[in-house]
Amino acid sequence: LTDRALIVLANGLESNRFLQTMNLEQNSFGEDGLCVLCHALQNNHSLHRLYLAGNEISQTSLDQLIQLSSV
Repeated sequence: LTDRALIVLANGLESNRFLQTMNLEQNSFGEDGLCVLCHALQNNHSLHRLYLAGNEISQTSLDQLIQLSSV
């Protein structure tokens, strides 16, 4: 999954009300894809588990995602 593909996925995730777990481990997206994903997650209240290991994401971005999830 690239940043571009993650953007398409995030657009669907934004309106999805049923998905509870999503595994995005071992893909090739990075900061740009994660930014779009974070925006989508602000409007998604059904996702409870998100697996991101093995992507090109900085610890700072992961910390921001964790902060978003606690809001």
